[in-house]
Amino acid sequence: MPSVHVCWSVLVAWAVITASTSRWRWLILAHPIVTVFVVVATGNHYWADAIVAVAIAGVVLAAQALLRARLAGFRRAASGKHAYAGAVRPVAGRGRQRGREAGQPAVRRRRLSVGQRRSAVSRSRCDSFSGLRTE
Repeated sequence: MPSVHVCWSVLVAWAVITASTSRWRWLILAHPIVTVFVVVATGNHYWADAIVAVAIAGVVLAAQALLRARLAGFRRAASGKHAYAGAVRPVAGRGRQRGREAGQPAVRRRRLSVGQRRSAVSRSRCDSFSGLRTE
């Protein structure tokens, strides 16, 4: 049975390496190596369990990269069909003074991508659940 300990440490190392830009980020590779030695030395898993766990993590990360590339291609193709895709739209209509002082230009907002909307929603949910929301 594959080691979840090793698989988790590989995923953490992958996340740190891809998210960080520091030259010290490569030190995280010690985490999966130490985890393999610990789970084998304590008798929780065999060496083969660690090897299979690393292989499974590799397959999952490769499949994720492939799907992400395909979805990006679909999104690019879909965005060319819509005339207003990514267009900047005013929040307040022209001539309407509600929500802003007279004489100031209308506030414009840019359209957020799906990932940006999801991260904004998840941040607001986390803030409201943890009681940190100040609004």
